[in-house]
Amino acid sequence: MLNLIEVNEQNANQLIDVYRPIHEETWMLGLESNWLNQCKPVQHHRSQTTCFIAVKEKRMIGFIAIQGHSAPEIKHCASLSIGVLKAFRGNGYGKMILEKAEQWTHGHDIFRLEACVGYENRAALLLFGTSGYSVEGIRKEAFQRDGAMVDAFYMAKCLKKE
Repeated sequence: MLNLIEVNEQNANQLIDVYRPIHEETWMLGLESNWLNQCKPVQHHRSQTTCFIAVKEKRMIGFIAIQGHSAPEIKHCASLSIGVLKAFRGNGYGKMILEKAEQWTHGHDIFRLEACVGYENRAALLLFGTSGYSVEGIRKEAFQRDGAMVDAFYMAKCLKKE
């Protein structure tokens, strides 16, 4: 069984602990490390922002970060970053994590979710594509690593208002 634990002051360091190995496996996650360090205080100041850690049989296997906005004209939108350890991919855990994030948005006045997915990240493209997200554009040179520039798909899904 997969459990999702919302990040708070007591478990904030666990988010960093699960993020690091996933970032090494799939570096196109699009989260700044300083944002991860600030996740718990940001969560209290902006109700449209949170993170969840995915735990299977007492092992942290993934995370999802939902980063909302406070400006009135875009506060209904949030950006997603999701990661699952390679050893656990292909078992539906990414989809379960994404569904939990979408459920969370219902109580937070968010009805548009966005993600930036690198061209080479086939697992994420498959996850978002089979979860109802559409490609809305291409972000040229969206990611950089070791001097190489990588384009990304800009994907989004509009959720039904509750």
